[in-house]
Amino acid sequence: MPGLTPHEMQTLLDRHLSREEIRDRNGPCPRTQRELARDPTARLKSIYLHRLIEITHEKFEFPWSFDWSVRLHNLHQLREEKRFTEIKNQFGTEVELCEEALEAWPECPRREAKLFLAANYYLAVALCGPSNERARGREKGIRYFSEFVESLGQCSTEPVARILRFKATHNIITLIWGGLPANKRNSIEISTTIKETGYFERAKEYMNIFPLVEEVPFSMLCHASVNRNRSQYHVLLVKLTIAAPKKWERPLQVTDVEFDSDFDDFRLWCKETMQCDGS
Repeated sequence: MPGLTPHEMQTLLDRHLSREEIRDRNGPCPRTQRELARDPTARLKSIYLHRLIEITHEKFEFPWSFDWSVRLHNLHQLREEKRFTEIKNQFGTEVELCEEALEAWPECPRREAKLFLAANYYLAVALCGPSNERARGREKGIRYFSEFVESLGQCSTEPVARILRFKATHNIITLIWGGLPANKRNSIEISTTIKETGYFERAKEYMNIFPLVEEVPFSMLCHASVNRNRSQYHVLLVKLTIAAPKKWERPLQVTDVEFDSDFDDFRLWCKETMQCDGS
């Protein structure tokens, strides 16, 4: 999970600004914003995104600048498209400089920004980099996300800080999970990390704010299924149905490549309880 996505920024603005304020500050009405978000023209998408980031920075406190948010979004887009060569060309040298500054000066200026950029770069290495670099990517990603959470502090009530803290924690779990073979994913290591980071509690808070984001309940269902924690299945299935109703109204027919053997116990539960129509 990257910095704030356009959907998250728009949702936060909707929760904290009136429709009149959104219209006055963002220009187009919500309907036009949605049209811009779907428009295939890269220029219009860029204008929409930059204005959205600008307004969100005006309203909420961020641990970095507007320009840094744009950079993080660009990194995320390249990672989603698995364009690692471009990621390395655009961010590799900058991340090396960030690491040198963090190593030489633990209290360096813009520490959180440097940590989060380095962490997301190594997340990309772990997920779409060359196979011989992925273990190093996981190791460094876990390290920098953990340091980011510590540096950000545990007590901030700022909406953006709470969201970023959760997303960094989510990425730590993702990186640990990705480094384990399938038969080790119910290990003490992952369970301890989930408990110590308060991941599930923070995930519930996140899902209440952003009910249309599928990734978080999907990830939680994966953890629950591997550990055969059936008490969580119904609630998480409801969350998934809210986020992506057409996809999850018949869960046994889901064809997502990531809906893999980790979900076997959930599928069995669906068949046993007859709560899901898998025909």
